[in-house]
Amino acid sequence: MFSNNEPQTQQIGFNLAKNFHEGDIILLYGEMGAGKTSFVKGVARQKHIIQNVTSPTFTIINEYNGDNDIYHMDLYRLKNQEELFEIGFEEYLHSTGIVVIEWPDIAIPILENFNYKQITIKKTTPFAREIKYEIIYNLNGD
Repeated sequence: MFSNNEPQTQQIGFNLAKNFHEGDIILLYGEMGAGKTSFVKGVARQKHIIQNVTSPTFTIINEYNGDNDIYHMDLYRLKNQEELFEIGFEEYLHSTGIVVIEWPDIAIPILENFNYKQITIKKTTPFAREIKYEIIYNLNGD
């Protein structure tokens, strides 16, 4: 999928969110400014969330309520897995909401026991983005 601007990135998030359900874990990959939070805005709109979606860079987790609750995480600032446990990361993974994780690399060892959906947003020009959607099935996944 390709996007040429932020509204298109949000629309792709909206369209893909039709496939996101209770208990899903969504990993978001992309460099700074790639459009990860814009994508989440589209997901939130599809799930009828009326709260303003913002990047959780400094709060680590933003919680939104809608048809499905969304737990939007940004793990960029976390330094180790111990910090994941301090924020209650595993409890979110077992919740009934949709967990969306930006900068998920630090959590991959924990996620080996879960199935998840992965979105990769790649800048192809200063404005254009290529968005890839994959479903990852782990042998031990829930």
